[in-house]
Amino acid sequence: MKSSLKELYLRWFSGKASEQEQAELFNRAADEGPTDELNDAMYEAWNALFNDTDAIQSGRSSIAERVVKLFPAEAPVKRINRRWWAIAAAAAVIALVGTGIFVMQTRQPAKQQVVNNRLPDKEPAQDGARLQLADGSVITLDSMSDGLITHEGNTAVKLSGGKLIYDAGASTELKYNTMTTPAGRKFRLTLPDGTQVWLNAASSLRYPTAFAGDERLVEIKGEAYFEVSRDAAKPFRVKTDGQLIEVLGTRFNVNAYEDDHAVSTTLLSGSVSVKSAGNAPVLLQPRLQAVSDRNSGQTEVATADTLDVMAWKEGVFRFHNTPLILIMQQLQRWYDVRVEGDIPNMHFTGVISRNSPLTKVLHFLQFTSEQQNVRFVLTLQPPGSREKDRITIIK
Repeated sequence: MKSSLKELYLRWFSGKASEQEQAELFNRAADEGPTDELNDAMYEAWNALFNDTDAIQSGRSSIAERVVKLFPAEAPVKRINRRWWAIAAAAAVIALVGTGIFVMQTRQPAKQQVVNNRLPDKEPAQDGARLQLADGSVITLDSMSDGLITHEGNTAVKLSGGKLIYDAGASTELKYNTMTTPAGRKFRLTLPDGTQVWLNAASSLRYPTAFAGDERLVEIKGEAYFEVSRDAAKPFRVKTDGQLIEVLGTRFNVNAYEDDHAVSTTLLSGSVSVKSAGNAPVLLQPRLQAVSDRNSGQTEVATADTLDVMAWKEGVFRFHNTPLILIMQQLQRWYDVRVEGDIPNMHFTGVISRNSPLTKVLHFLQFTSEQQNVRFVLTLQPPGSREKDRITIIK
C-alpha cells in the first residue's frame, strides 16, 4: 500500500524509515519534483516532530548526518540523474529547516518563539499603487474597479486590467499626477502619449496629465521600465536625482532608488542620451548601461546583463554572482521587510520566482550558498503592529 508523503517524512525524520520506505520517499520525490504537495508534507512532518528549539537542534543534527551520507563523493557535472534529484529533494529539507532558516513569529512585542504548527510566511508583492492627483487628493488604486476614475482637465484617467491609462484630449494646461508604489507593490500605466511604464516596488513617477509644449518630461524615484512612443518633435526626458535621460523612441530601464549611491540607466533598444551633473552627455547603444555616482557625478558605461536588469519586470529574482547586500535590498523593497545584522561578503547565482513566499527565497539562498555558515531569521510582527517584519542575518 502506498504511504502518504507526510507519513514517509515522519518516519524518515525520526530515523525509523526502513530501506523500502526511504526508497519510496526518494523515488516519489524524484518522480514528482519540487511540488507544493512535497513541500507541504515536509513542513507538516517537521512541525509534528520538532515543536521547540531543543527538539529542532537535535532533529537538525540527526537528519543532517543522514543527508550527508546520501551524497556521492563528487557531484555529477555533465548530467543530473534521477537519483541525484531525489537526494537534492532530501537535502532541501535541511536547507529549509536545518541549516539556519528559522521562521519566527512575534506574538507579543517582547517575545519571540518558534511556531510549531504550519510555519507562518511572508507573501510576495501584489500589483497596486496610490495615485496623487493635481489637487493633492490621493486615490488608492487597489480598491478601485475597472473603468473611469476621474478627469484631469481634458484627460480621462481610466483603470483597466490593473493598468492605469491616460486618454488625453486637447490641452495646454499642465497638471501633474504622481504614481507611488509602496514597498511590496508594483504597477503599470500608459502615459498620455501612449508611452508604457512599469513601476517597480517602492518607487514613484511624476508626470503631466497631458504633454503640452515641446518636450515630454517625467521624474522618477526608484525603478521603472519605459517603452517610449516615438515623437521626433517632442523628445521624451526622464529626470532622476543624478541623471537626465533624453530619448526619442526606445526601451530602457532606470534604477534610481534614493538609498543607492548611484543611478543606472540600461538601454534595451533605440538610443538614449544620459547626462549627469557637471558632465557631458553620454550616448548609449543597446545593451549598454550608464551608472552615475550621486556624489561625484561621474558616469561609467559598461555592457549590461539585460536579463538581470529586467528580471523584476519578468517576475523573477535573477542573481549572477550578486552580493548578498544587494539581494537584501531587493527583498526589503519587494517583501516590505527590514534587514538586521552584519551582512557577510557572500555572492549568489540563480533564479527564483518573485511569486515565492519569503521563506522559499531564503531557502533558495541557503541552499545555493557555497558557505553554509550564515543563518536567516524571519520575524513576523503581530497584526496591527507598526513595526516591519524583519530578516535577521546571523553569521
